[in-house]
Amino acid sequence: MTADKPIARLRCVAAALEAREHPSTDDAVWIATAIRSYEASPADTTLDRVLGLTPTPGQEHWRTTEARSRRDATIAKLRILYFGDLPNAQAARLIYQMARRLQNTAWQSPQADPRAQLIADALSLGLSFPGERQLQTIFMKSIGLYSFQSDRGMVLSIKQKEIRK
Repeated sequence: MTADKPIARLRCVAAALEAREHPSTDDAVWIATAIRSYEASPADTTLDRVLGLTPTPGQEHWRTTEARSRRDATIAKLRILYFGDLPNAQAARLIYQMARRLQNTAWQSPQADPRAQLIADALSLGLSFPGERQLQTIFMKSIGLYSFQSDRGMVLSIKQKEIRK
């Protein structure tokens, strides 16, 4: 399987090698060409650059994009599991307030509160925690994208009819 994004291609190559399989012909040629290009490049050329992992001006780094996606999925999980019965604005306000409290206090053990643990997980990704308006946008974008299993074994997801402004 050949992926479009360089990081996805690199992961395909890694997965094939870890499974003691050969990568696809396209991926094998791609990685071999990148390695040869790296070997022939000046000393200040990075492997990230020849693999196409370095963003061009104005482009976001793939690590930031993936961290944002994981953060937003964690926030969606928090919304679904603990604030699913509230309108968007109210859920956003409560989640934002919890995040501010967690950031401004030295909570020794957010594990005692599973909501705080999810916020801590989102914060641990190195991105700022979204404000109330951005949280509402995340809620709207997450409609139908995520589903999570609750502590009681129920599968929960955000559906259009559950989102109220």
